[in-house]
Amino acid sequence: MKKKITAVLVCILMLCAAAGYFIYRRKYAETVIMTSEHGGYGIRIVMQGEPEFPYGPVTCRADLYKRGAQINWAILVLYNDGKIPFDDQFSVEWQEERAVITAYPEETEPVTAELYFGGKQKKE
Repeated sequence: MKKKITAVLVCILMLCAAAGYFIYRRKYAETVIMTSEHGGYGIRIVMQGEPEFPYGPVTCRADLYKRGAQINWAILVLYNDGKIPFDDQFSVEWQEERAVITAYPEETEPVTAELYFGGKQKKE
């Protein structure tokens, strides 16, 4: 009897672990899409989770770093027909006091975020 209870508990734990991993991959795992560096600053664009099934948007975060420390960030929601974005769908323009990140999704107009080196941001 104890062996059956142990086997059932092990199966339940394995199912919970598999479900947790699936939820983590779908919602929280970060995948680096592209990086760009300029004069001590860097931009890293990461996809958060995966595109919503079947043809939903994907959430990306643009992080602005200076010498490895994050100083600013912006969230970009891309309507990309349920596809994973690639680095050629993003551009980074380095200006005197900010970095301008533009995303070019397949289904909508370009999405732009301005990350200022001083910490403020502007999103269009």
